[in-house]
Amino acid sequence: MRKTVLLWIMAVLTVGITACGSAEKAEAETESESEVKSYCAYVISLGTDTIEVDIAEYITDEDTERMRELDLTEGDMPDGYYIYNPDETTETLHLTKETNYTFIDWGRDFVDADLYEDLLISTTSRELFRSYLKTYRNSRPGMPFFLEVEDGTVKSILEKPFM
Repeated sequence: MRKTVLLWIMAVLTVGITACGSAEKAEAETESESEVKSYCAYVISLGTDTIEVDIAEYITDEDTERMRELDLTEGDMPDGYYIYNPDETTETLHLTKETNYTFIDWGRDFVDADLYEDLLISTTSRELFRSYLKTYRNSRPGMPFFLEVEDGTVKSILEKPFM
């Protein structure tokens, strides 16, 4: 029983972590009757109720087929991933008051902490997220965020550590 539960948890985590790693830029999964899509995207700008993003493809070293297609080697992904973004076409997505923003307060602008877990900030405050984006040059982080989108509306925006 414990092995079954452990395997189930590992499978769920694997799907969540590799959601941006499909050959297509967004991998959809069905939730109830709505379609939820996962995107790996660079934030271009944050509007009043929209976000402009440049969608990219997050490829892990486990996606050997996609690595072959792009002629990537493990040397191209020393940290276990490769961000493929052949064009810089942007998309505008809708935000709601329920959109959840989770980011890492690297500069300790919002919390005074040393532990990574304490640097994670999760909020539905768009203004707090906007303040976080302003900590970057030109208000544009250099690494992508991971978005969950349902029917054109962003449900969540997540920053993951890249190391």
